[in-house]
Order: sequence, then structure tokens, then C-alpha cells
Amino acid sequence: MKRSIIESKILKTYQPMIDEVKYNIDLTDYDIKLHRPSVKMPAFALRFALRSFLVIILAGLGYFMFQTAPSSTNSVLAKSTDIVAFEAVSSTDLLVQTAIHQATNLASVYPQTTSSLLAFEPLSAVATELDTLNYYLNMIEQFLSTQTALDVVLQESELSQYDYKIVYQSVDLSGKPIIYNLYYNESDLGSSPTSDFVFNDEGSDHTALLLTGEITILKTKYLLEGKKIIDGNDEIYSLYSYIDTANYVYVRYETDLEDGNKKFFYTVVTDGQTINKSKIKVETENNNLVTDLEFVEGDAVGKYRFVRGELGTSAYIDVTYQILGENEENEQGSIRVDIITDEVSGNTTYAYTVRPDGEDVEHKYETERKDSFGEQDDDEQEDEQPEDHEQEPEDIEDQEDSQH
Repeated sequence: MKRSIIESKILKTYQPMIDEVKYNIDLTDYDIKLHRPSVKMPAFALRFALRSFLVIILAGLGYFMFQTAPSSTNSVLAKSTDIVAFEAVSSTDLLVQTAIHQATNLASVYPQTTSSLLAFEPLSAVATELDTLNYYLNMIEQFLSTQTALDVVLQESELSQYDYKIVYQSVDLSGKPIIYNLYYNESDLGSSPTSDFVFNDEGSDHTALLLTGEITILKTKYLLEGKKIIDGNDEIYSLYSYIDTANYVYVRYETDLEDGNKKFFYTVVTDGQTINKSKIKVETENNNLVTDLEFVEGDAVGKYRFVRGELGTSAYIDVTYQILGENEENEQGSIRVDIITDEVSGNTTYAYTVRPDGEDVEHKYETERKDSFGEQDDDEQEDEQPEDHEQEPEDIEDQEDSQH
């Protein structure tokens, strides 16, 4: 039996006996002194002990901080120029697609299903808003190659009418390089915001910085008016990409009051009528850019999450979705979007494969895919010269305005 167990048993047995008699023992005639031998620790040992103690404390503190500190999911928008570039490119892209669609009045969705011979086969809820969704997919695609940060560079403008130039570079899903050049001027309005805006909105009275500029897409110039708004402790970045005051896309980067996350809020207006409203959250997860899209007004009502996927040498877009129907019926599921290239014409389309949860059938749809609105290669640009807006469009060298 171990010594510790024996000592424990003895103490347990005799402790009550000691407690009974200890108060009857008279110790007043005895000179009892408690003696504690002094132990002197060498100086080096004392220093070592103190250092070891501090190391343990700091290590524990560091572990606690790393465990509790929230990881940054917004490194993709680390700088104000990133926000400006994203606003300008995305809003103008939506504006161009809307203008083209309105001008041509072409239906862009060609629904097909794997069970197309069954006339009673119901379409997926995605089909009811695929036309609007496709605008946003065309726009979002060019950002999905981003991993940890947008490739945005602020430069001095080579154009005499503008002071600044922002260059945004990316690649689309097929690997084609994309370059956007955004040109602008900025005015510090200080504590006395001017009312001389093209667009007066709810933030005009709190505007600290005014941005005016342009971006040229498909040889057509689109104008930009951006504002950095200071409202209490909040900083809001807003931007209009417009043809005129009746045809524009308005975007604001601000906190969503529903969940406290920073998001881009879009309003698409054609001929003075609001076509749709949406909000987009951009973040990175596992070194991939993730884009959450939610429609809040218009024909589309779904929520979508876009992530770039790869299979071998091919890239595709992986989408999860949730759509609340008119009868409160909720459909959710996944979508895979691939790029299909016509071998004869070289034109590309999107192939949607929709898999609603709880269904065995796959719904397939084919939609238009625009070529990149970014710049062409240098050798393709040599024969083209920039022109003014409403006349001949300009070279595929994009110009834009925006800033914080």
C-alpha cells in the first residue's frame, strides 16, 4: 500500500481523538517557538523564476487574444480605394447591362430542363428571377478571382481633366484579363457641403468629399458622382454611375441595420423608374472571395451566395440560394454555373444547373454571358480612338471616378 494512503488512513482514524483532547493540554509552561528555516534563493535563480512566470502569463494572454480576436473577413476591402473601385465597376457594369437590355428588348433566358418532355414538370423558383439574377452574375464573375484583396492601384491621371486614376485588374472565369481605369477629381467640402450636386440625396448634407469623374465601357462614357458621407461615427461611401438623371445605378457602402454587417446597397433606375434594389456583402473565406446577394425590391426576391470553384483546369461558379415564394413557400438549393463556348462563333453563355433541395430532378437553363467590359489588349486598341459619350463610344479603356 502506498505511503500516502497509509498516512491518510491514520489521520482519518486519530484526528477525532486529537480534537477531543487538544483543548485539555496545558502548554503555558512550555516555551514553544515556531521556527522557519530561512532559505536564500540565489539571484540568478530568482531572476529565472520571475522570467519563467512572465513567459507563462504572456503565453496565456496571447493564446486568449488569438482565440477571442475576430478574424478579419473584409480584407478584400481594406482601403477606401478598394471600395471606390468596387462601387464604380459594379454599378457601371449593371448600368451597361440594363441599358443594352432595354435598347435591344431581347429576352436573355432560355429555360430548359432535364425533363423537358414532361409538360407538367414545374420550373424551379430560380427560373422566375433568372433574368435579373443573370445581370448580377455577369457583374460578380469578374470579382470572384479575388483571393485576399482587390488588385487596386491609385495613380496620377495622365488625362489633363482629372487628377487621379484608379486601376482595377482581375480575370474572368475563363482566365481572360480584365482592366478598368477610373478617372476622377475630388473636392474636400469640409464643414460646408455644397448643394451643387447632380444627385441630391439623404447624405448630401453630410458630404465631406465629393468625387466627379467617368468610366468608359464598350466605347461609351458613363459619368460618376461619388460622396464620402460623415454621419456621426459612420462613414458612408456612395456613388452614382449614370447616363442622365433618369438612368443610373446608385450604390451605397454602409452598415446593414438588420445584421450590423457592411454591405453595398444598389438601386437600378431606368427612365426614372426603379427596376430593382439589392444588397451585396463581400468577404473572404479560406482565401476565396465570397459574395452574398439579396434582392430587396423588384421582380427578384432570392438570396444567393457565389463562390468560385475549380475542377481540373476548368473554373465554375458554385451558388447556394434561398427563395421565399408568394405563398410563403421556401425553395433552397444549389446551382452550378459553367461557361459554354460556341465552337463556331466563339460566343459564350452561362449554363445553370439548378438542384433544389429535396428534388431528384436537375433544372438546366442557358443565359447570355457578356464579354468582359474591361480593356482589350493593347494591340486591339491601336485602331480605336476615344470619343465622347452620346456619339461614338470610346476605346475599351475605362475611366472612372470614385473615392472615399
